[in-house]
Amino acid sequence: GGGETRTVKRSFWSGILLVVASLCLGAAAMAGVLKGFDRSVFDALVMSRAYSPDAAIAVTQFITRIGDPGWRAGIMLLILFLLIYRRCWRSATVFVVTVGVSITGHSIVKEAFARARPALATRLDSVDTYSYPSGHAAGAAVILLLGTLLLGTRKAISAGVLLTLAIGLSRIALGVHWPSDVVGGWMFGGGTALIGYAIARRVGRGKEGKI
Repeated sequence: GGGETRTVKRSFWSGILLVVASLCLGAAAMAGVLKGFDRSVFDALVMSRAYSPDAAIAVTQFITRIGDPGWRAGIMLLILFLLIYRRCWRSATVFVVTVGVSITGHSIVKEAFARARPALATRLDSVDTYSYPSGHAAGAAVILLLGTLLLGTRKAISAGVLLTLAIGLSRIALGVHWPSDVVGGWMFGGGTALIGYAIARRVGRGKEGKI
């Protein structure tokens, strides 16, 4: 119906805008426009480590591990299994393709901007790639947000959003990303998630299980 069509269009164009905004944010960061914002938030989160018990730092490191490629792959396979179990074949296909395109896309953007990592604090995680956008934030956003949107339960969506936010914040607290890297990653991954969701709603409507 008309409501469904509007939802699909809104999701699709919102996703496009978020991806474009992510690229614009990256350009602004490289131009030094966000230097004050990055430094203030980065310093606040990193300095909090000095007042945090070892257990809190360990939890932060555990949260960031969930955003690692291996963990992301495991979560992706679980979501894929649930979609296939529900016989949402088209949605499962769109999920895999969207995640693949998003991860490839943010990797290309990372190389294109070639932004240096923060060097203002001791890093509590090993990194060997460029900084913008955060791969952890982008990967978590596309997998968790798209996956939970397709599964269609409010509790799952809420959990996906919270975990995506926590993973991104953990990257700043561990000293390996600027705040704008994380925000850009959220926008890129979230944008591609909304695009994928719109496509899945379009191709799966009336032809498979509940999305």
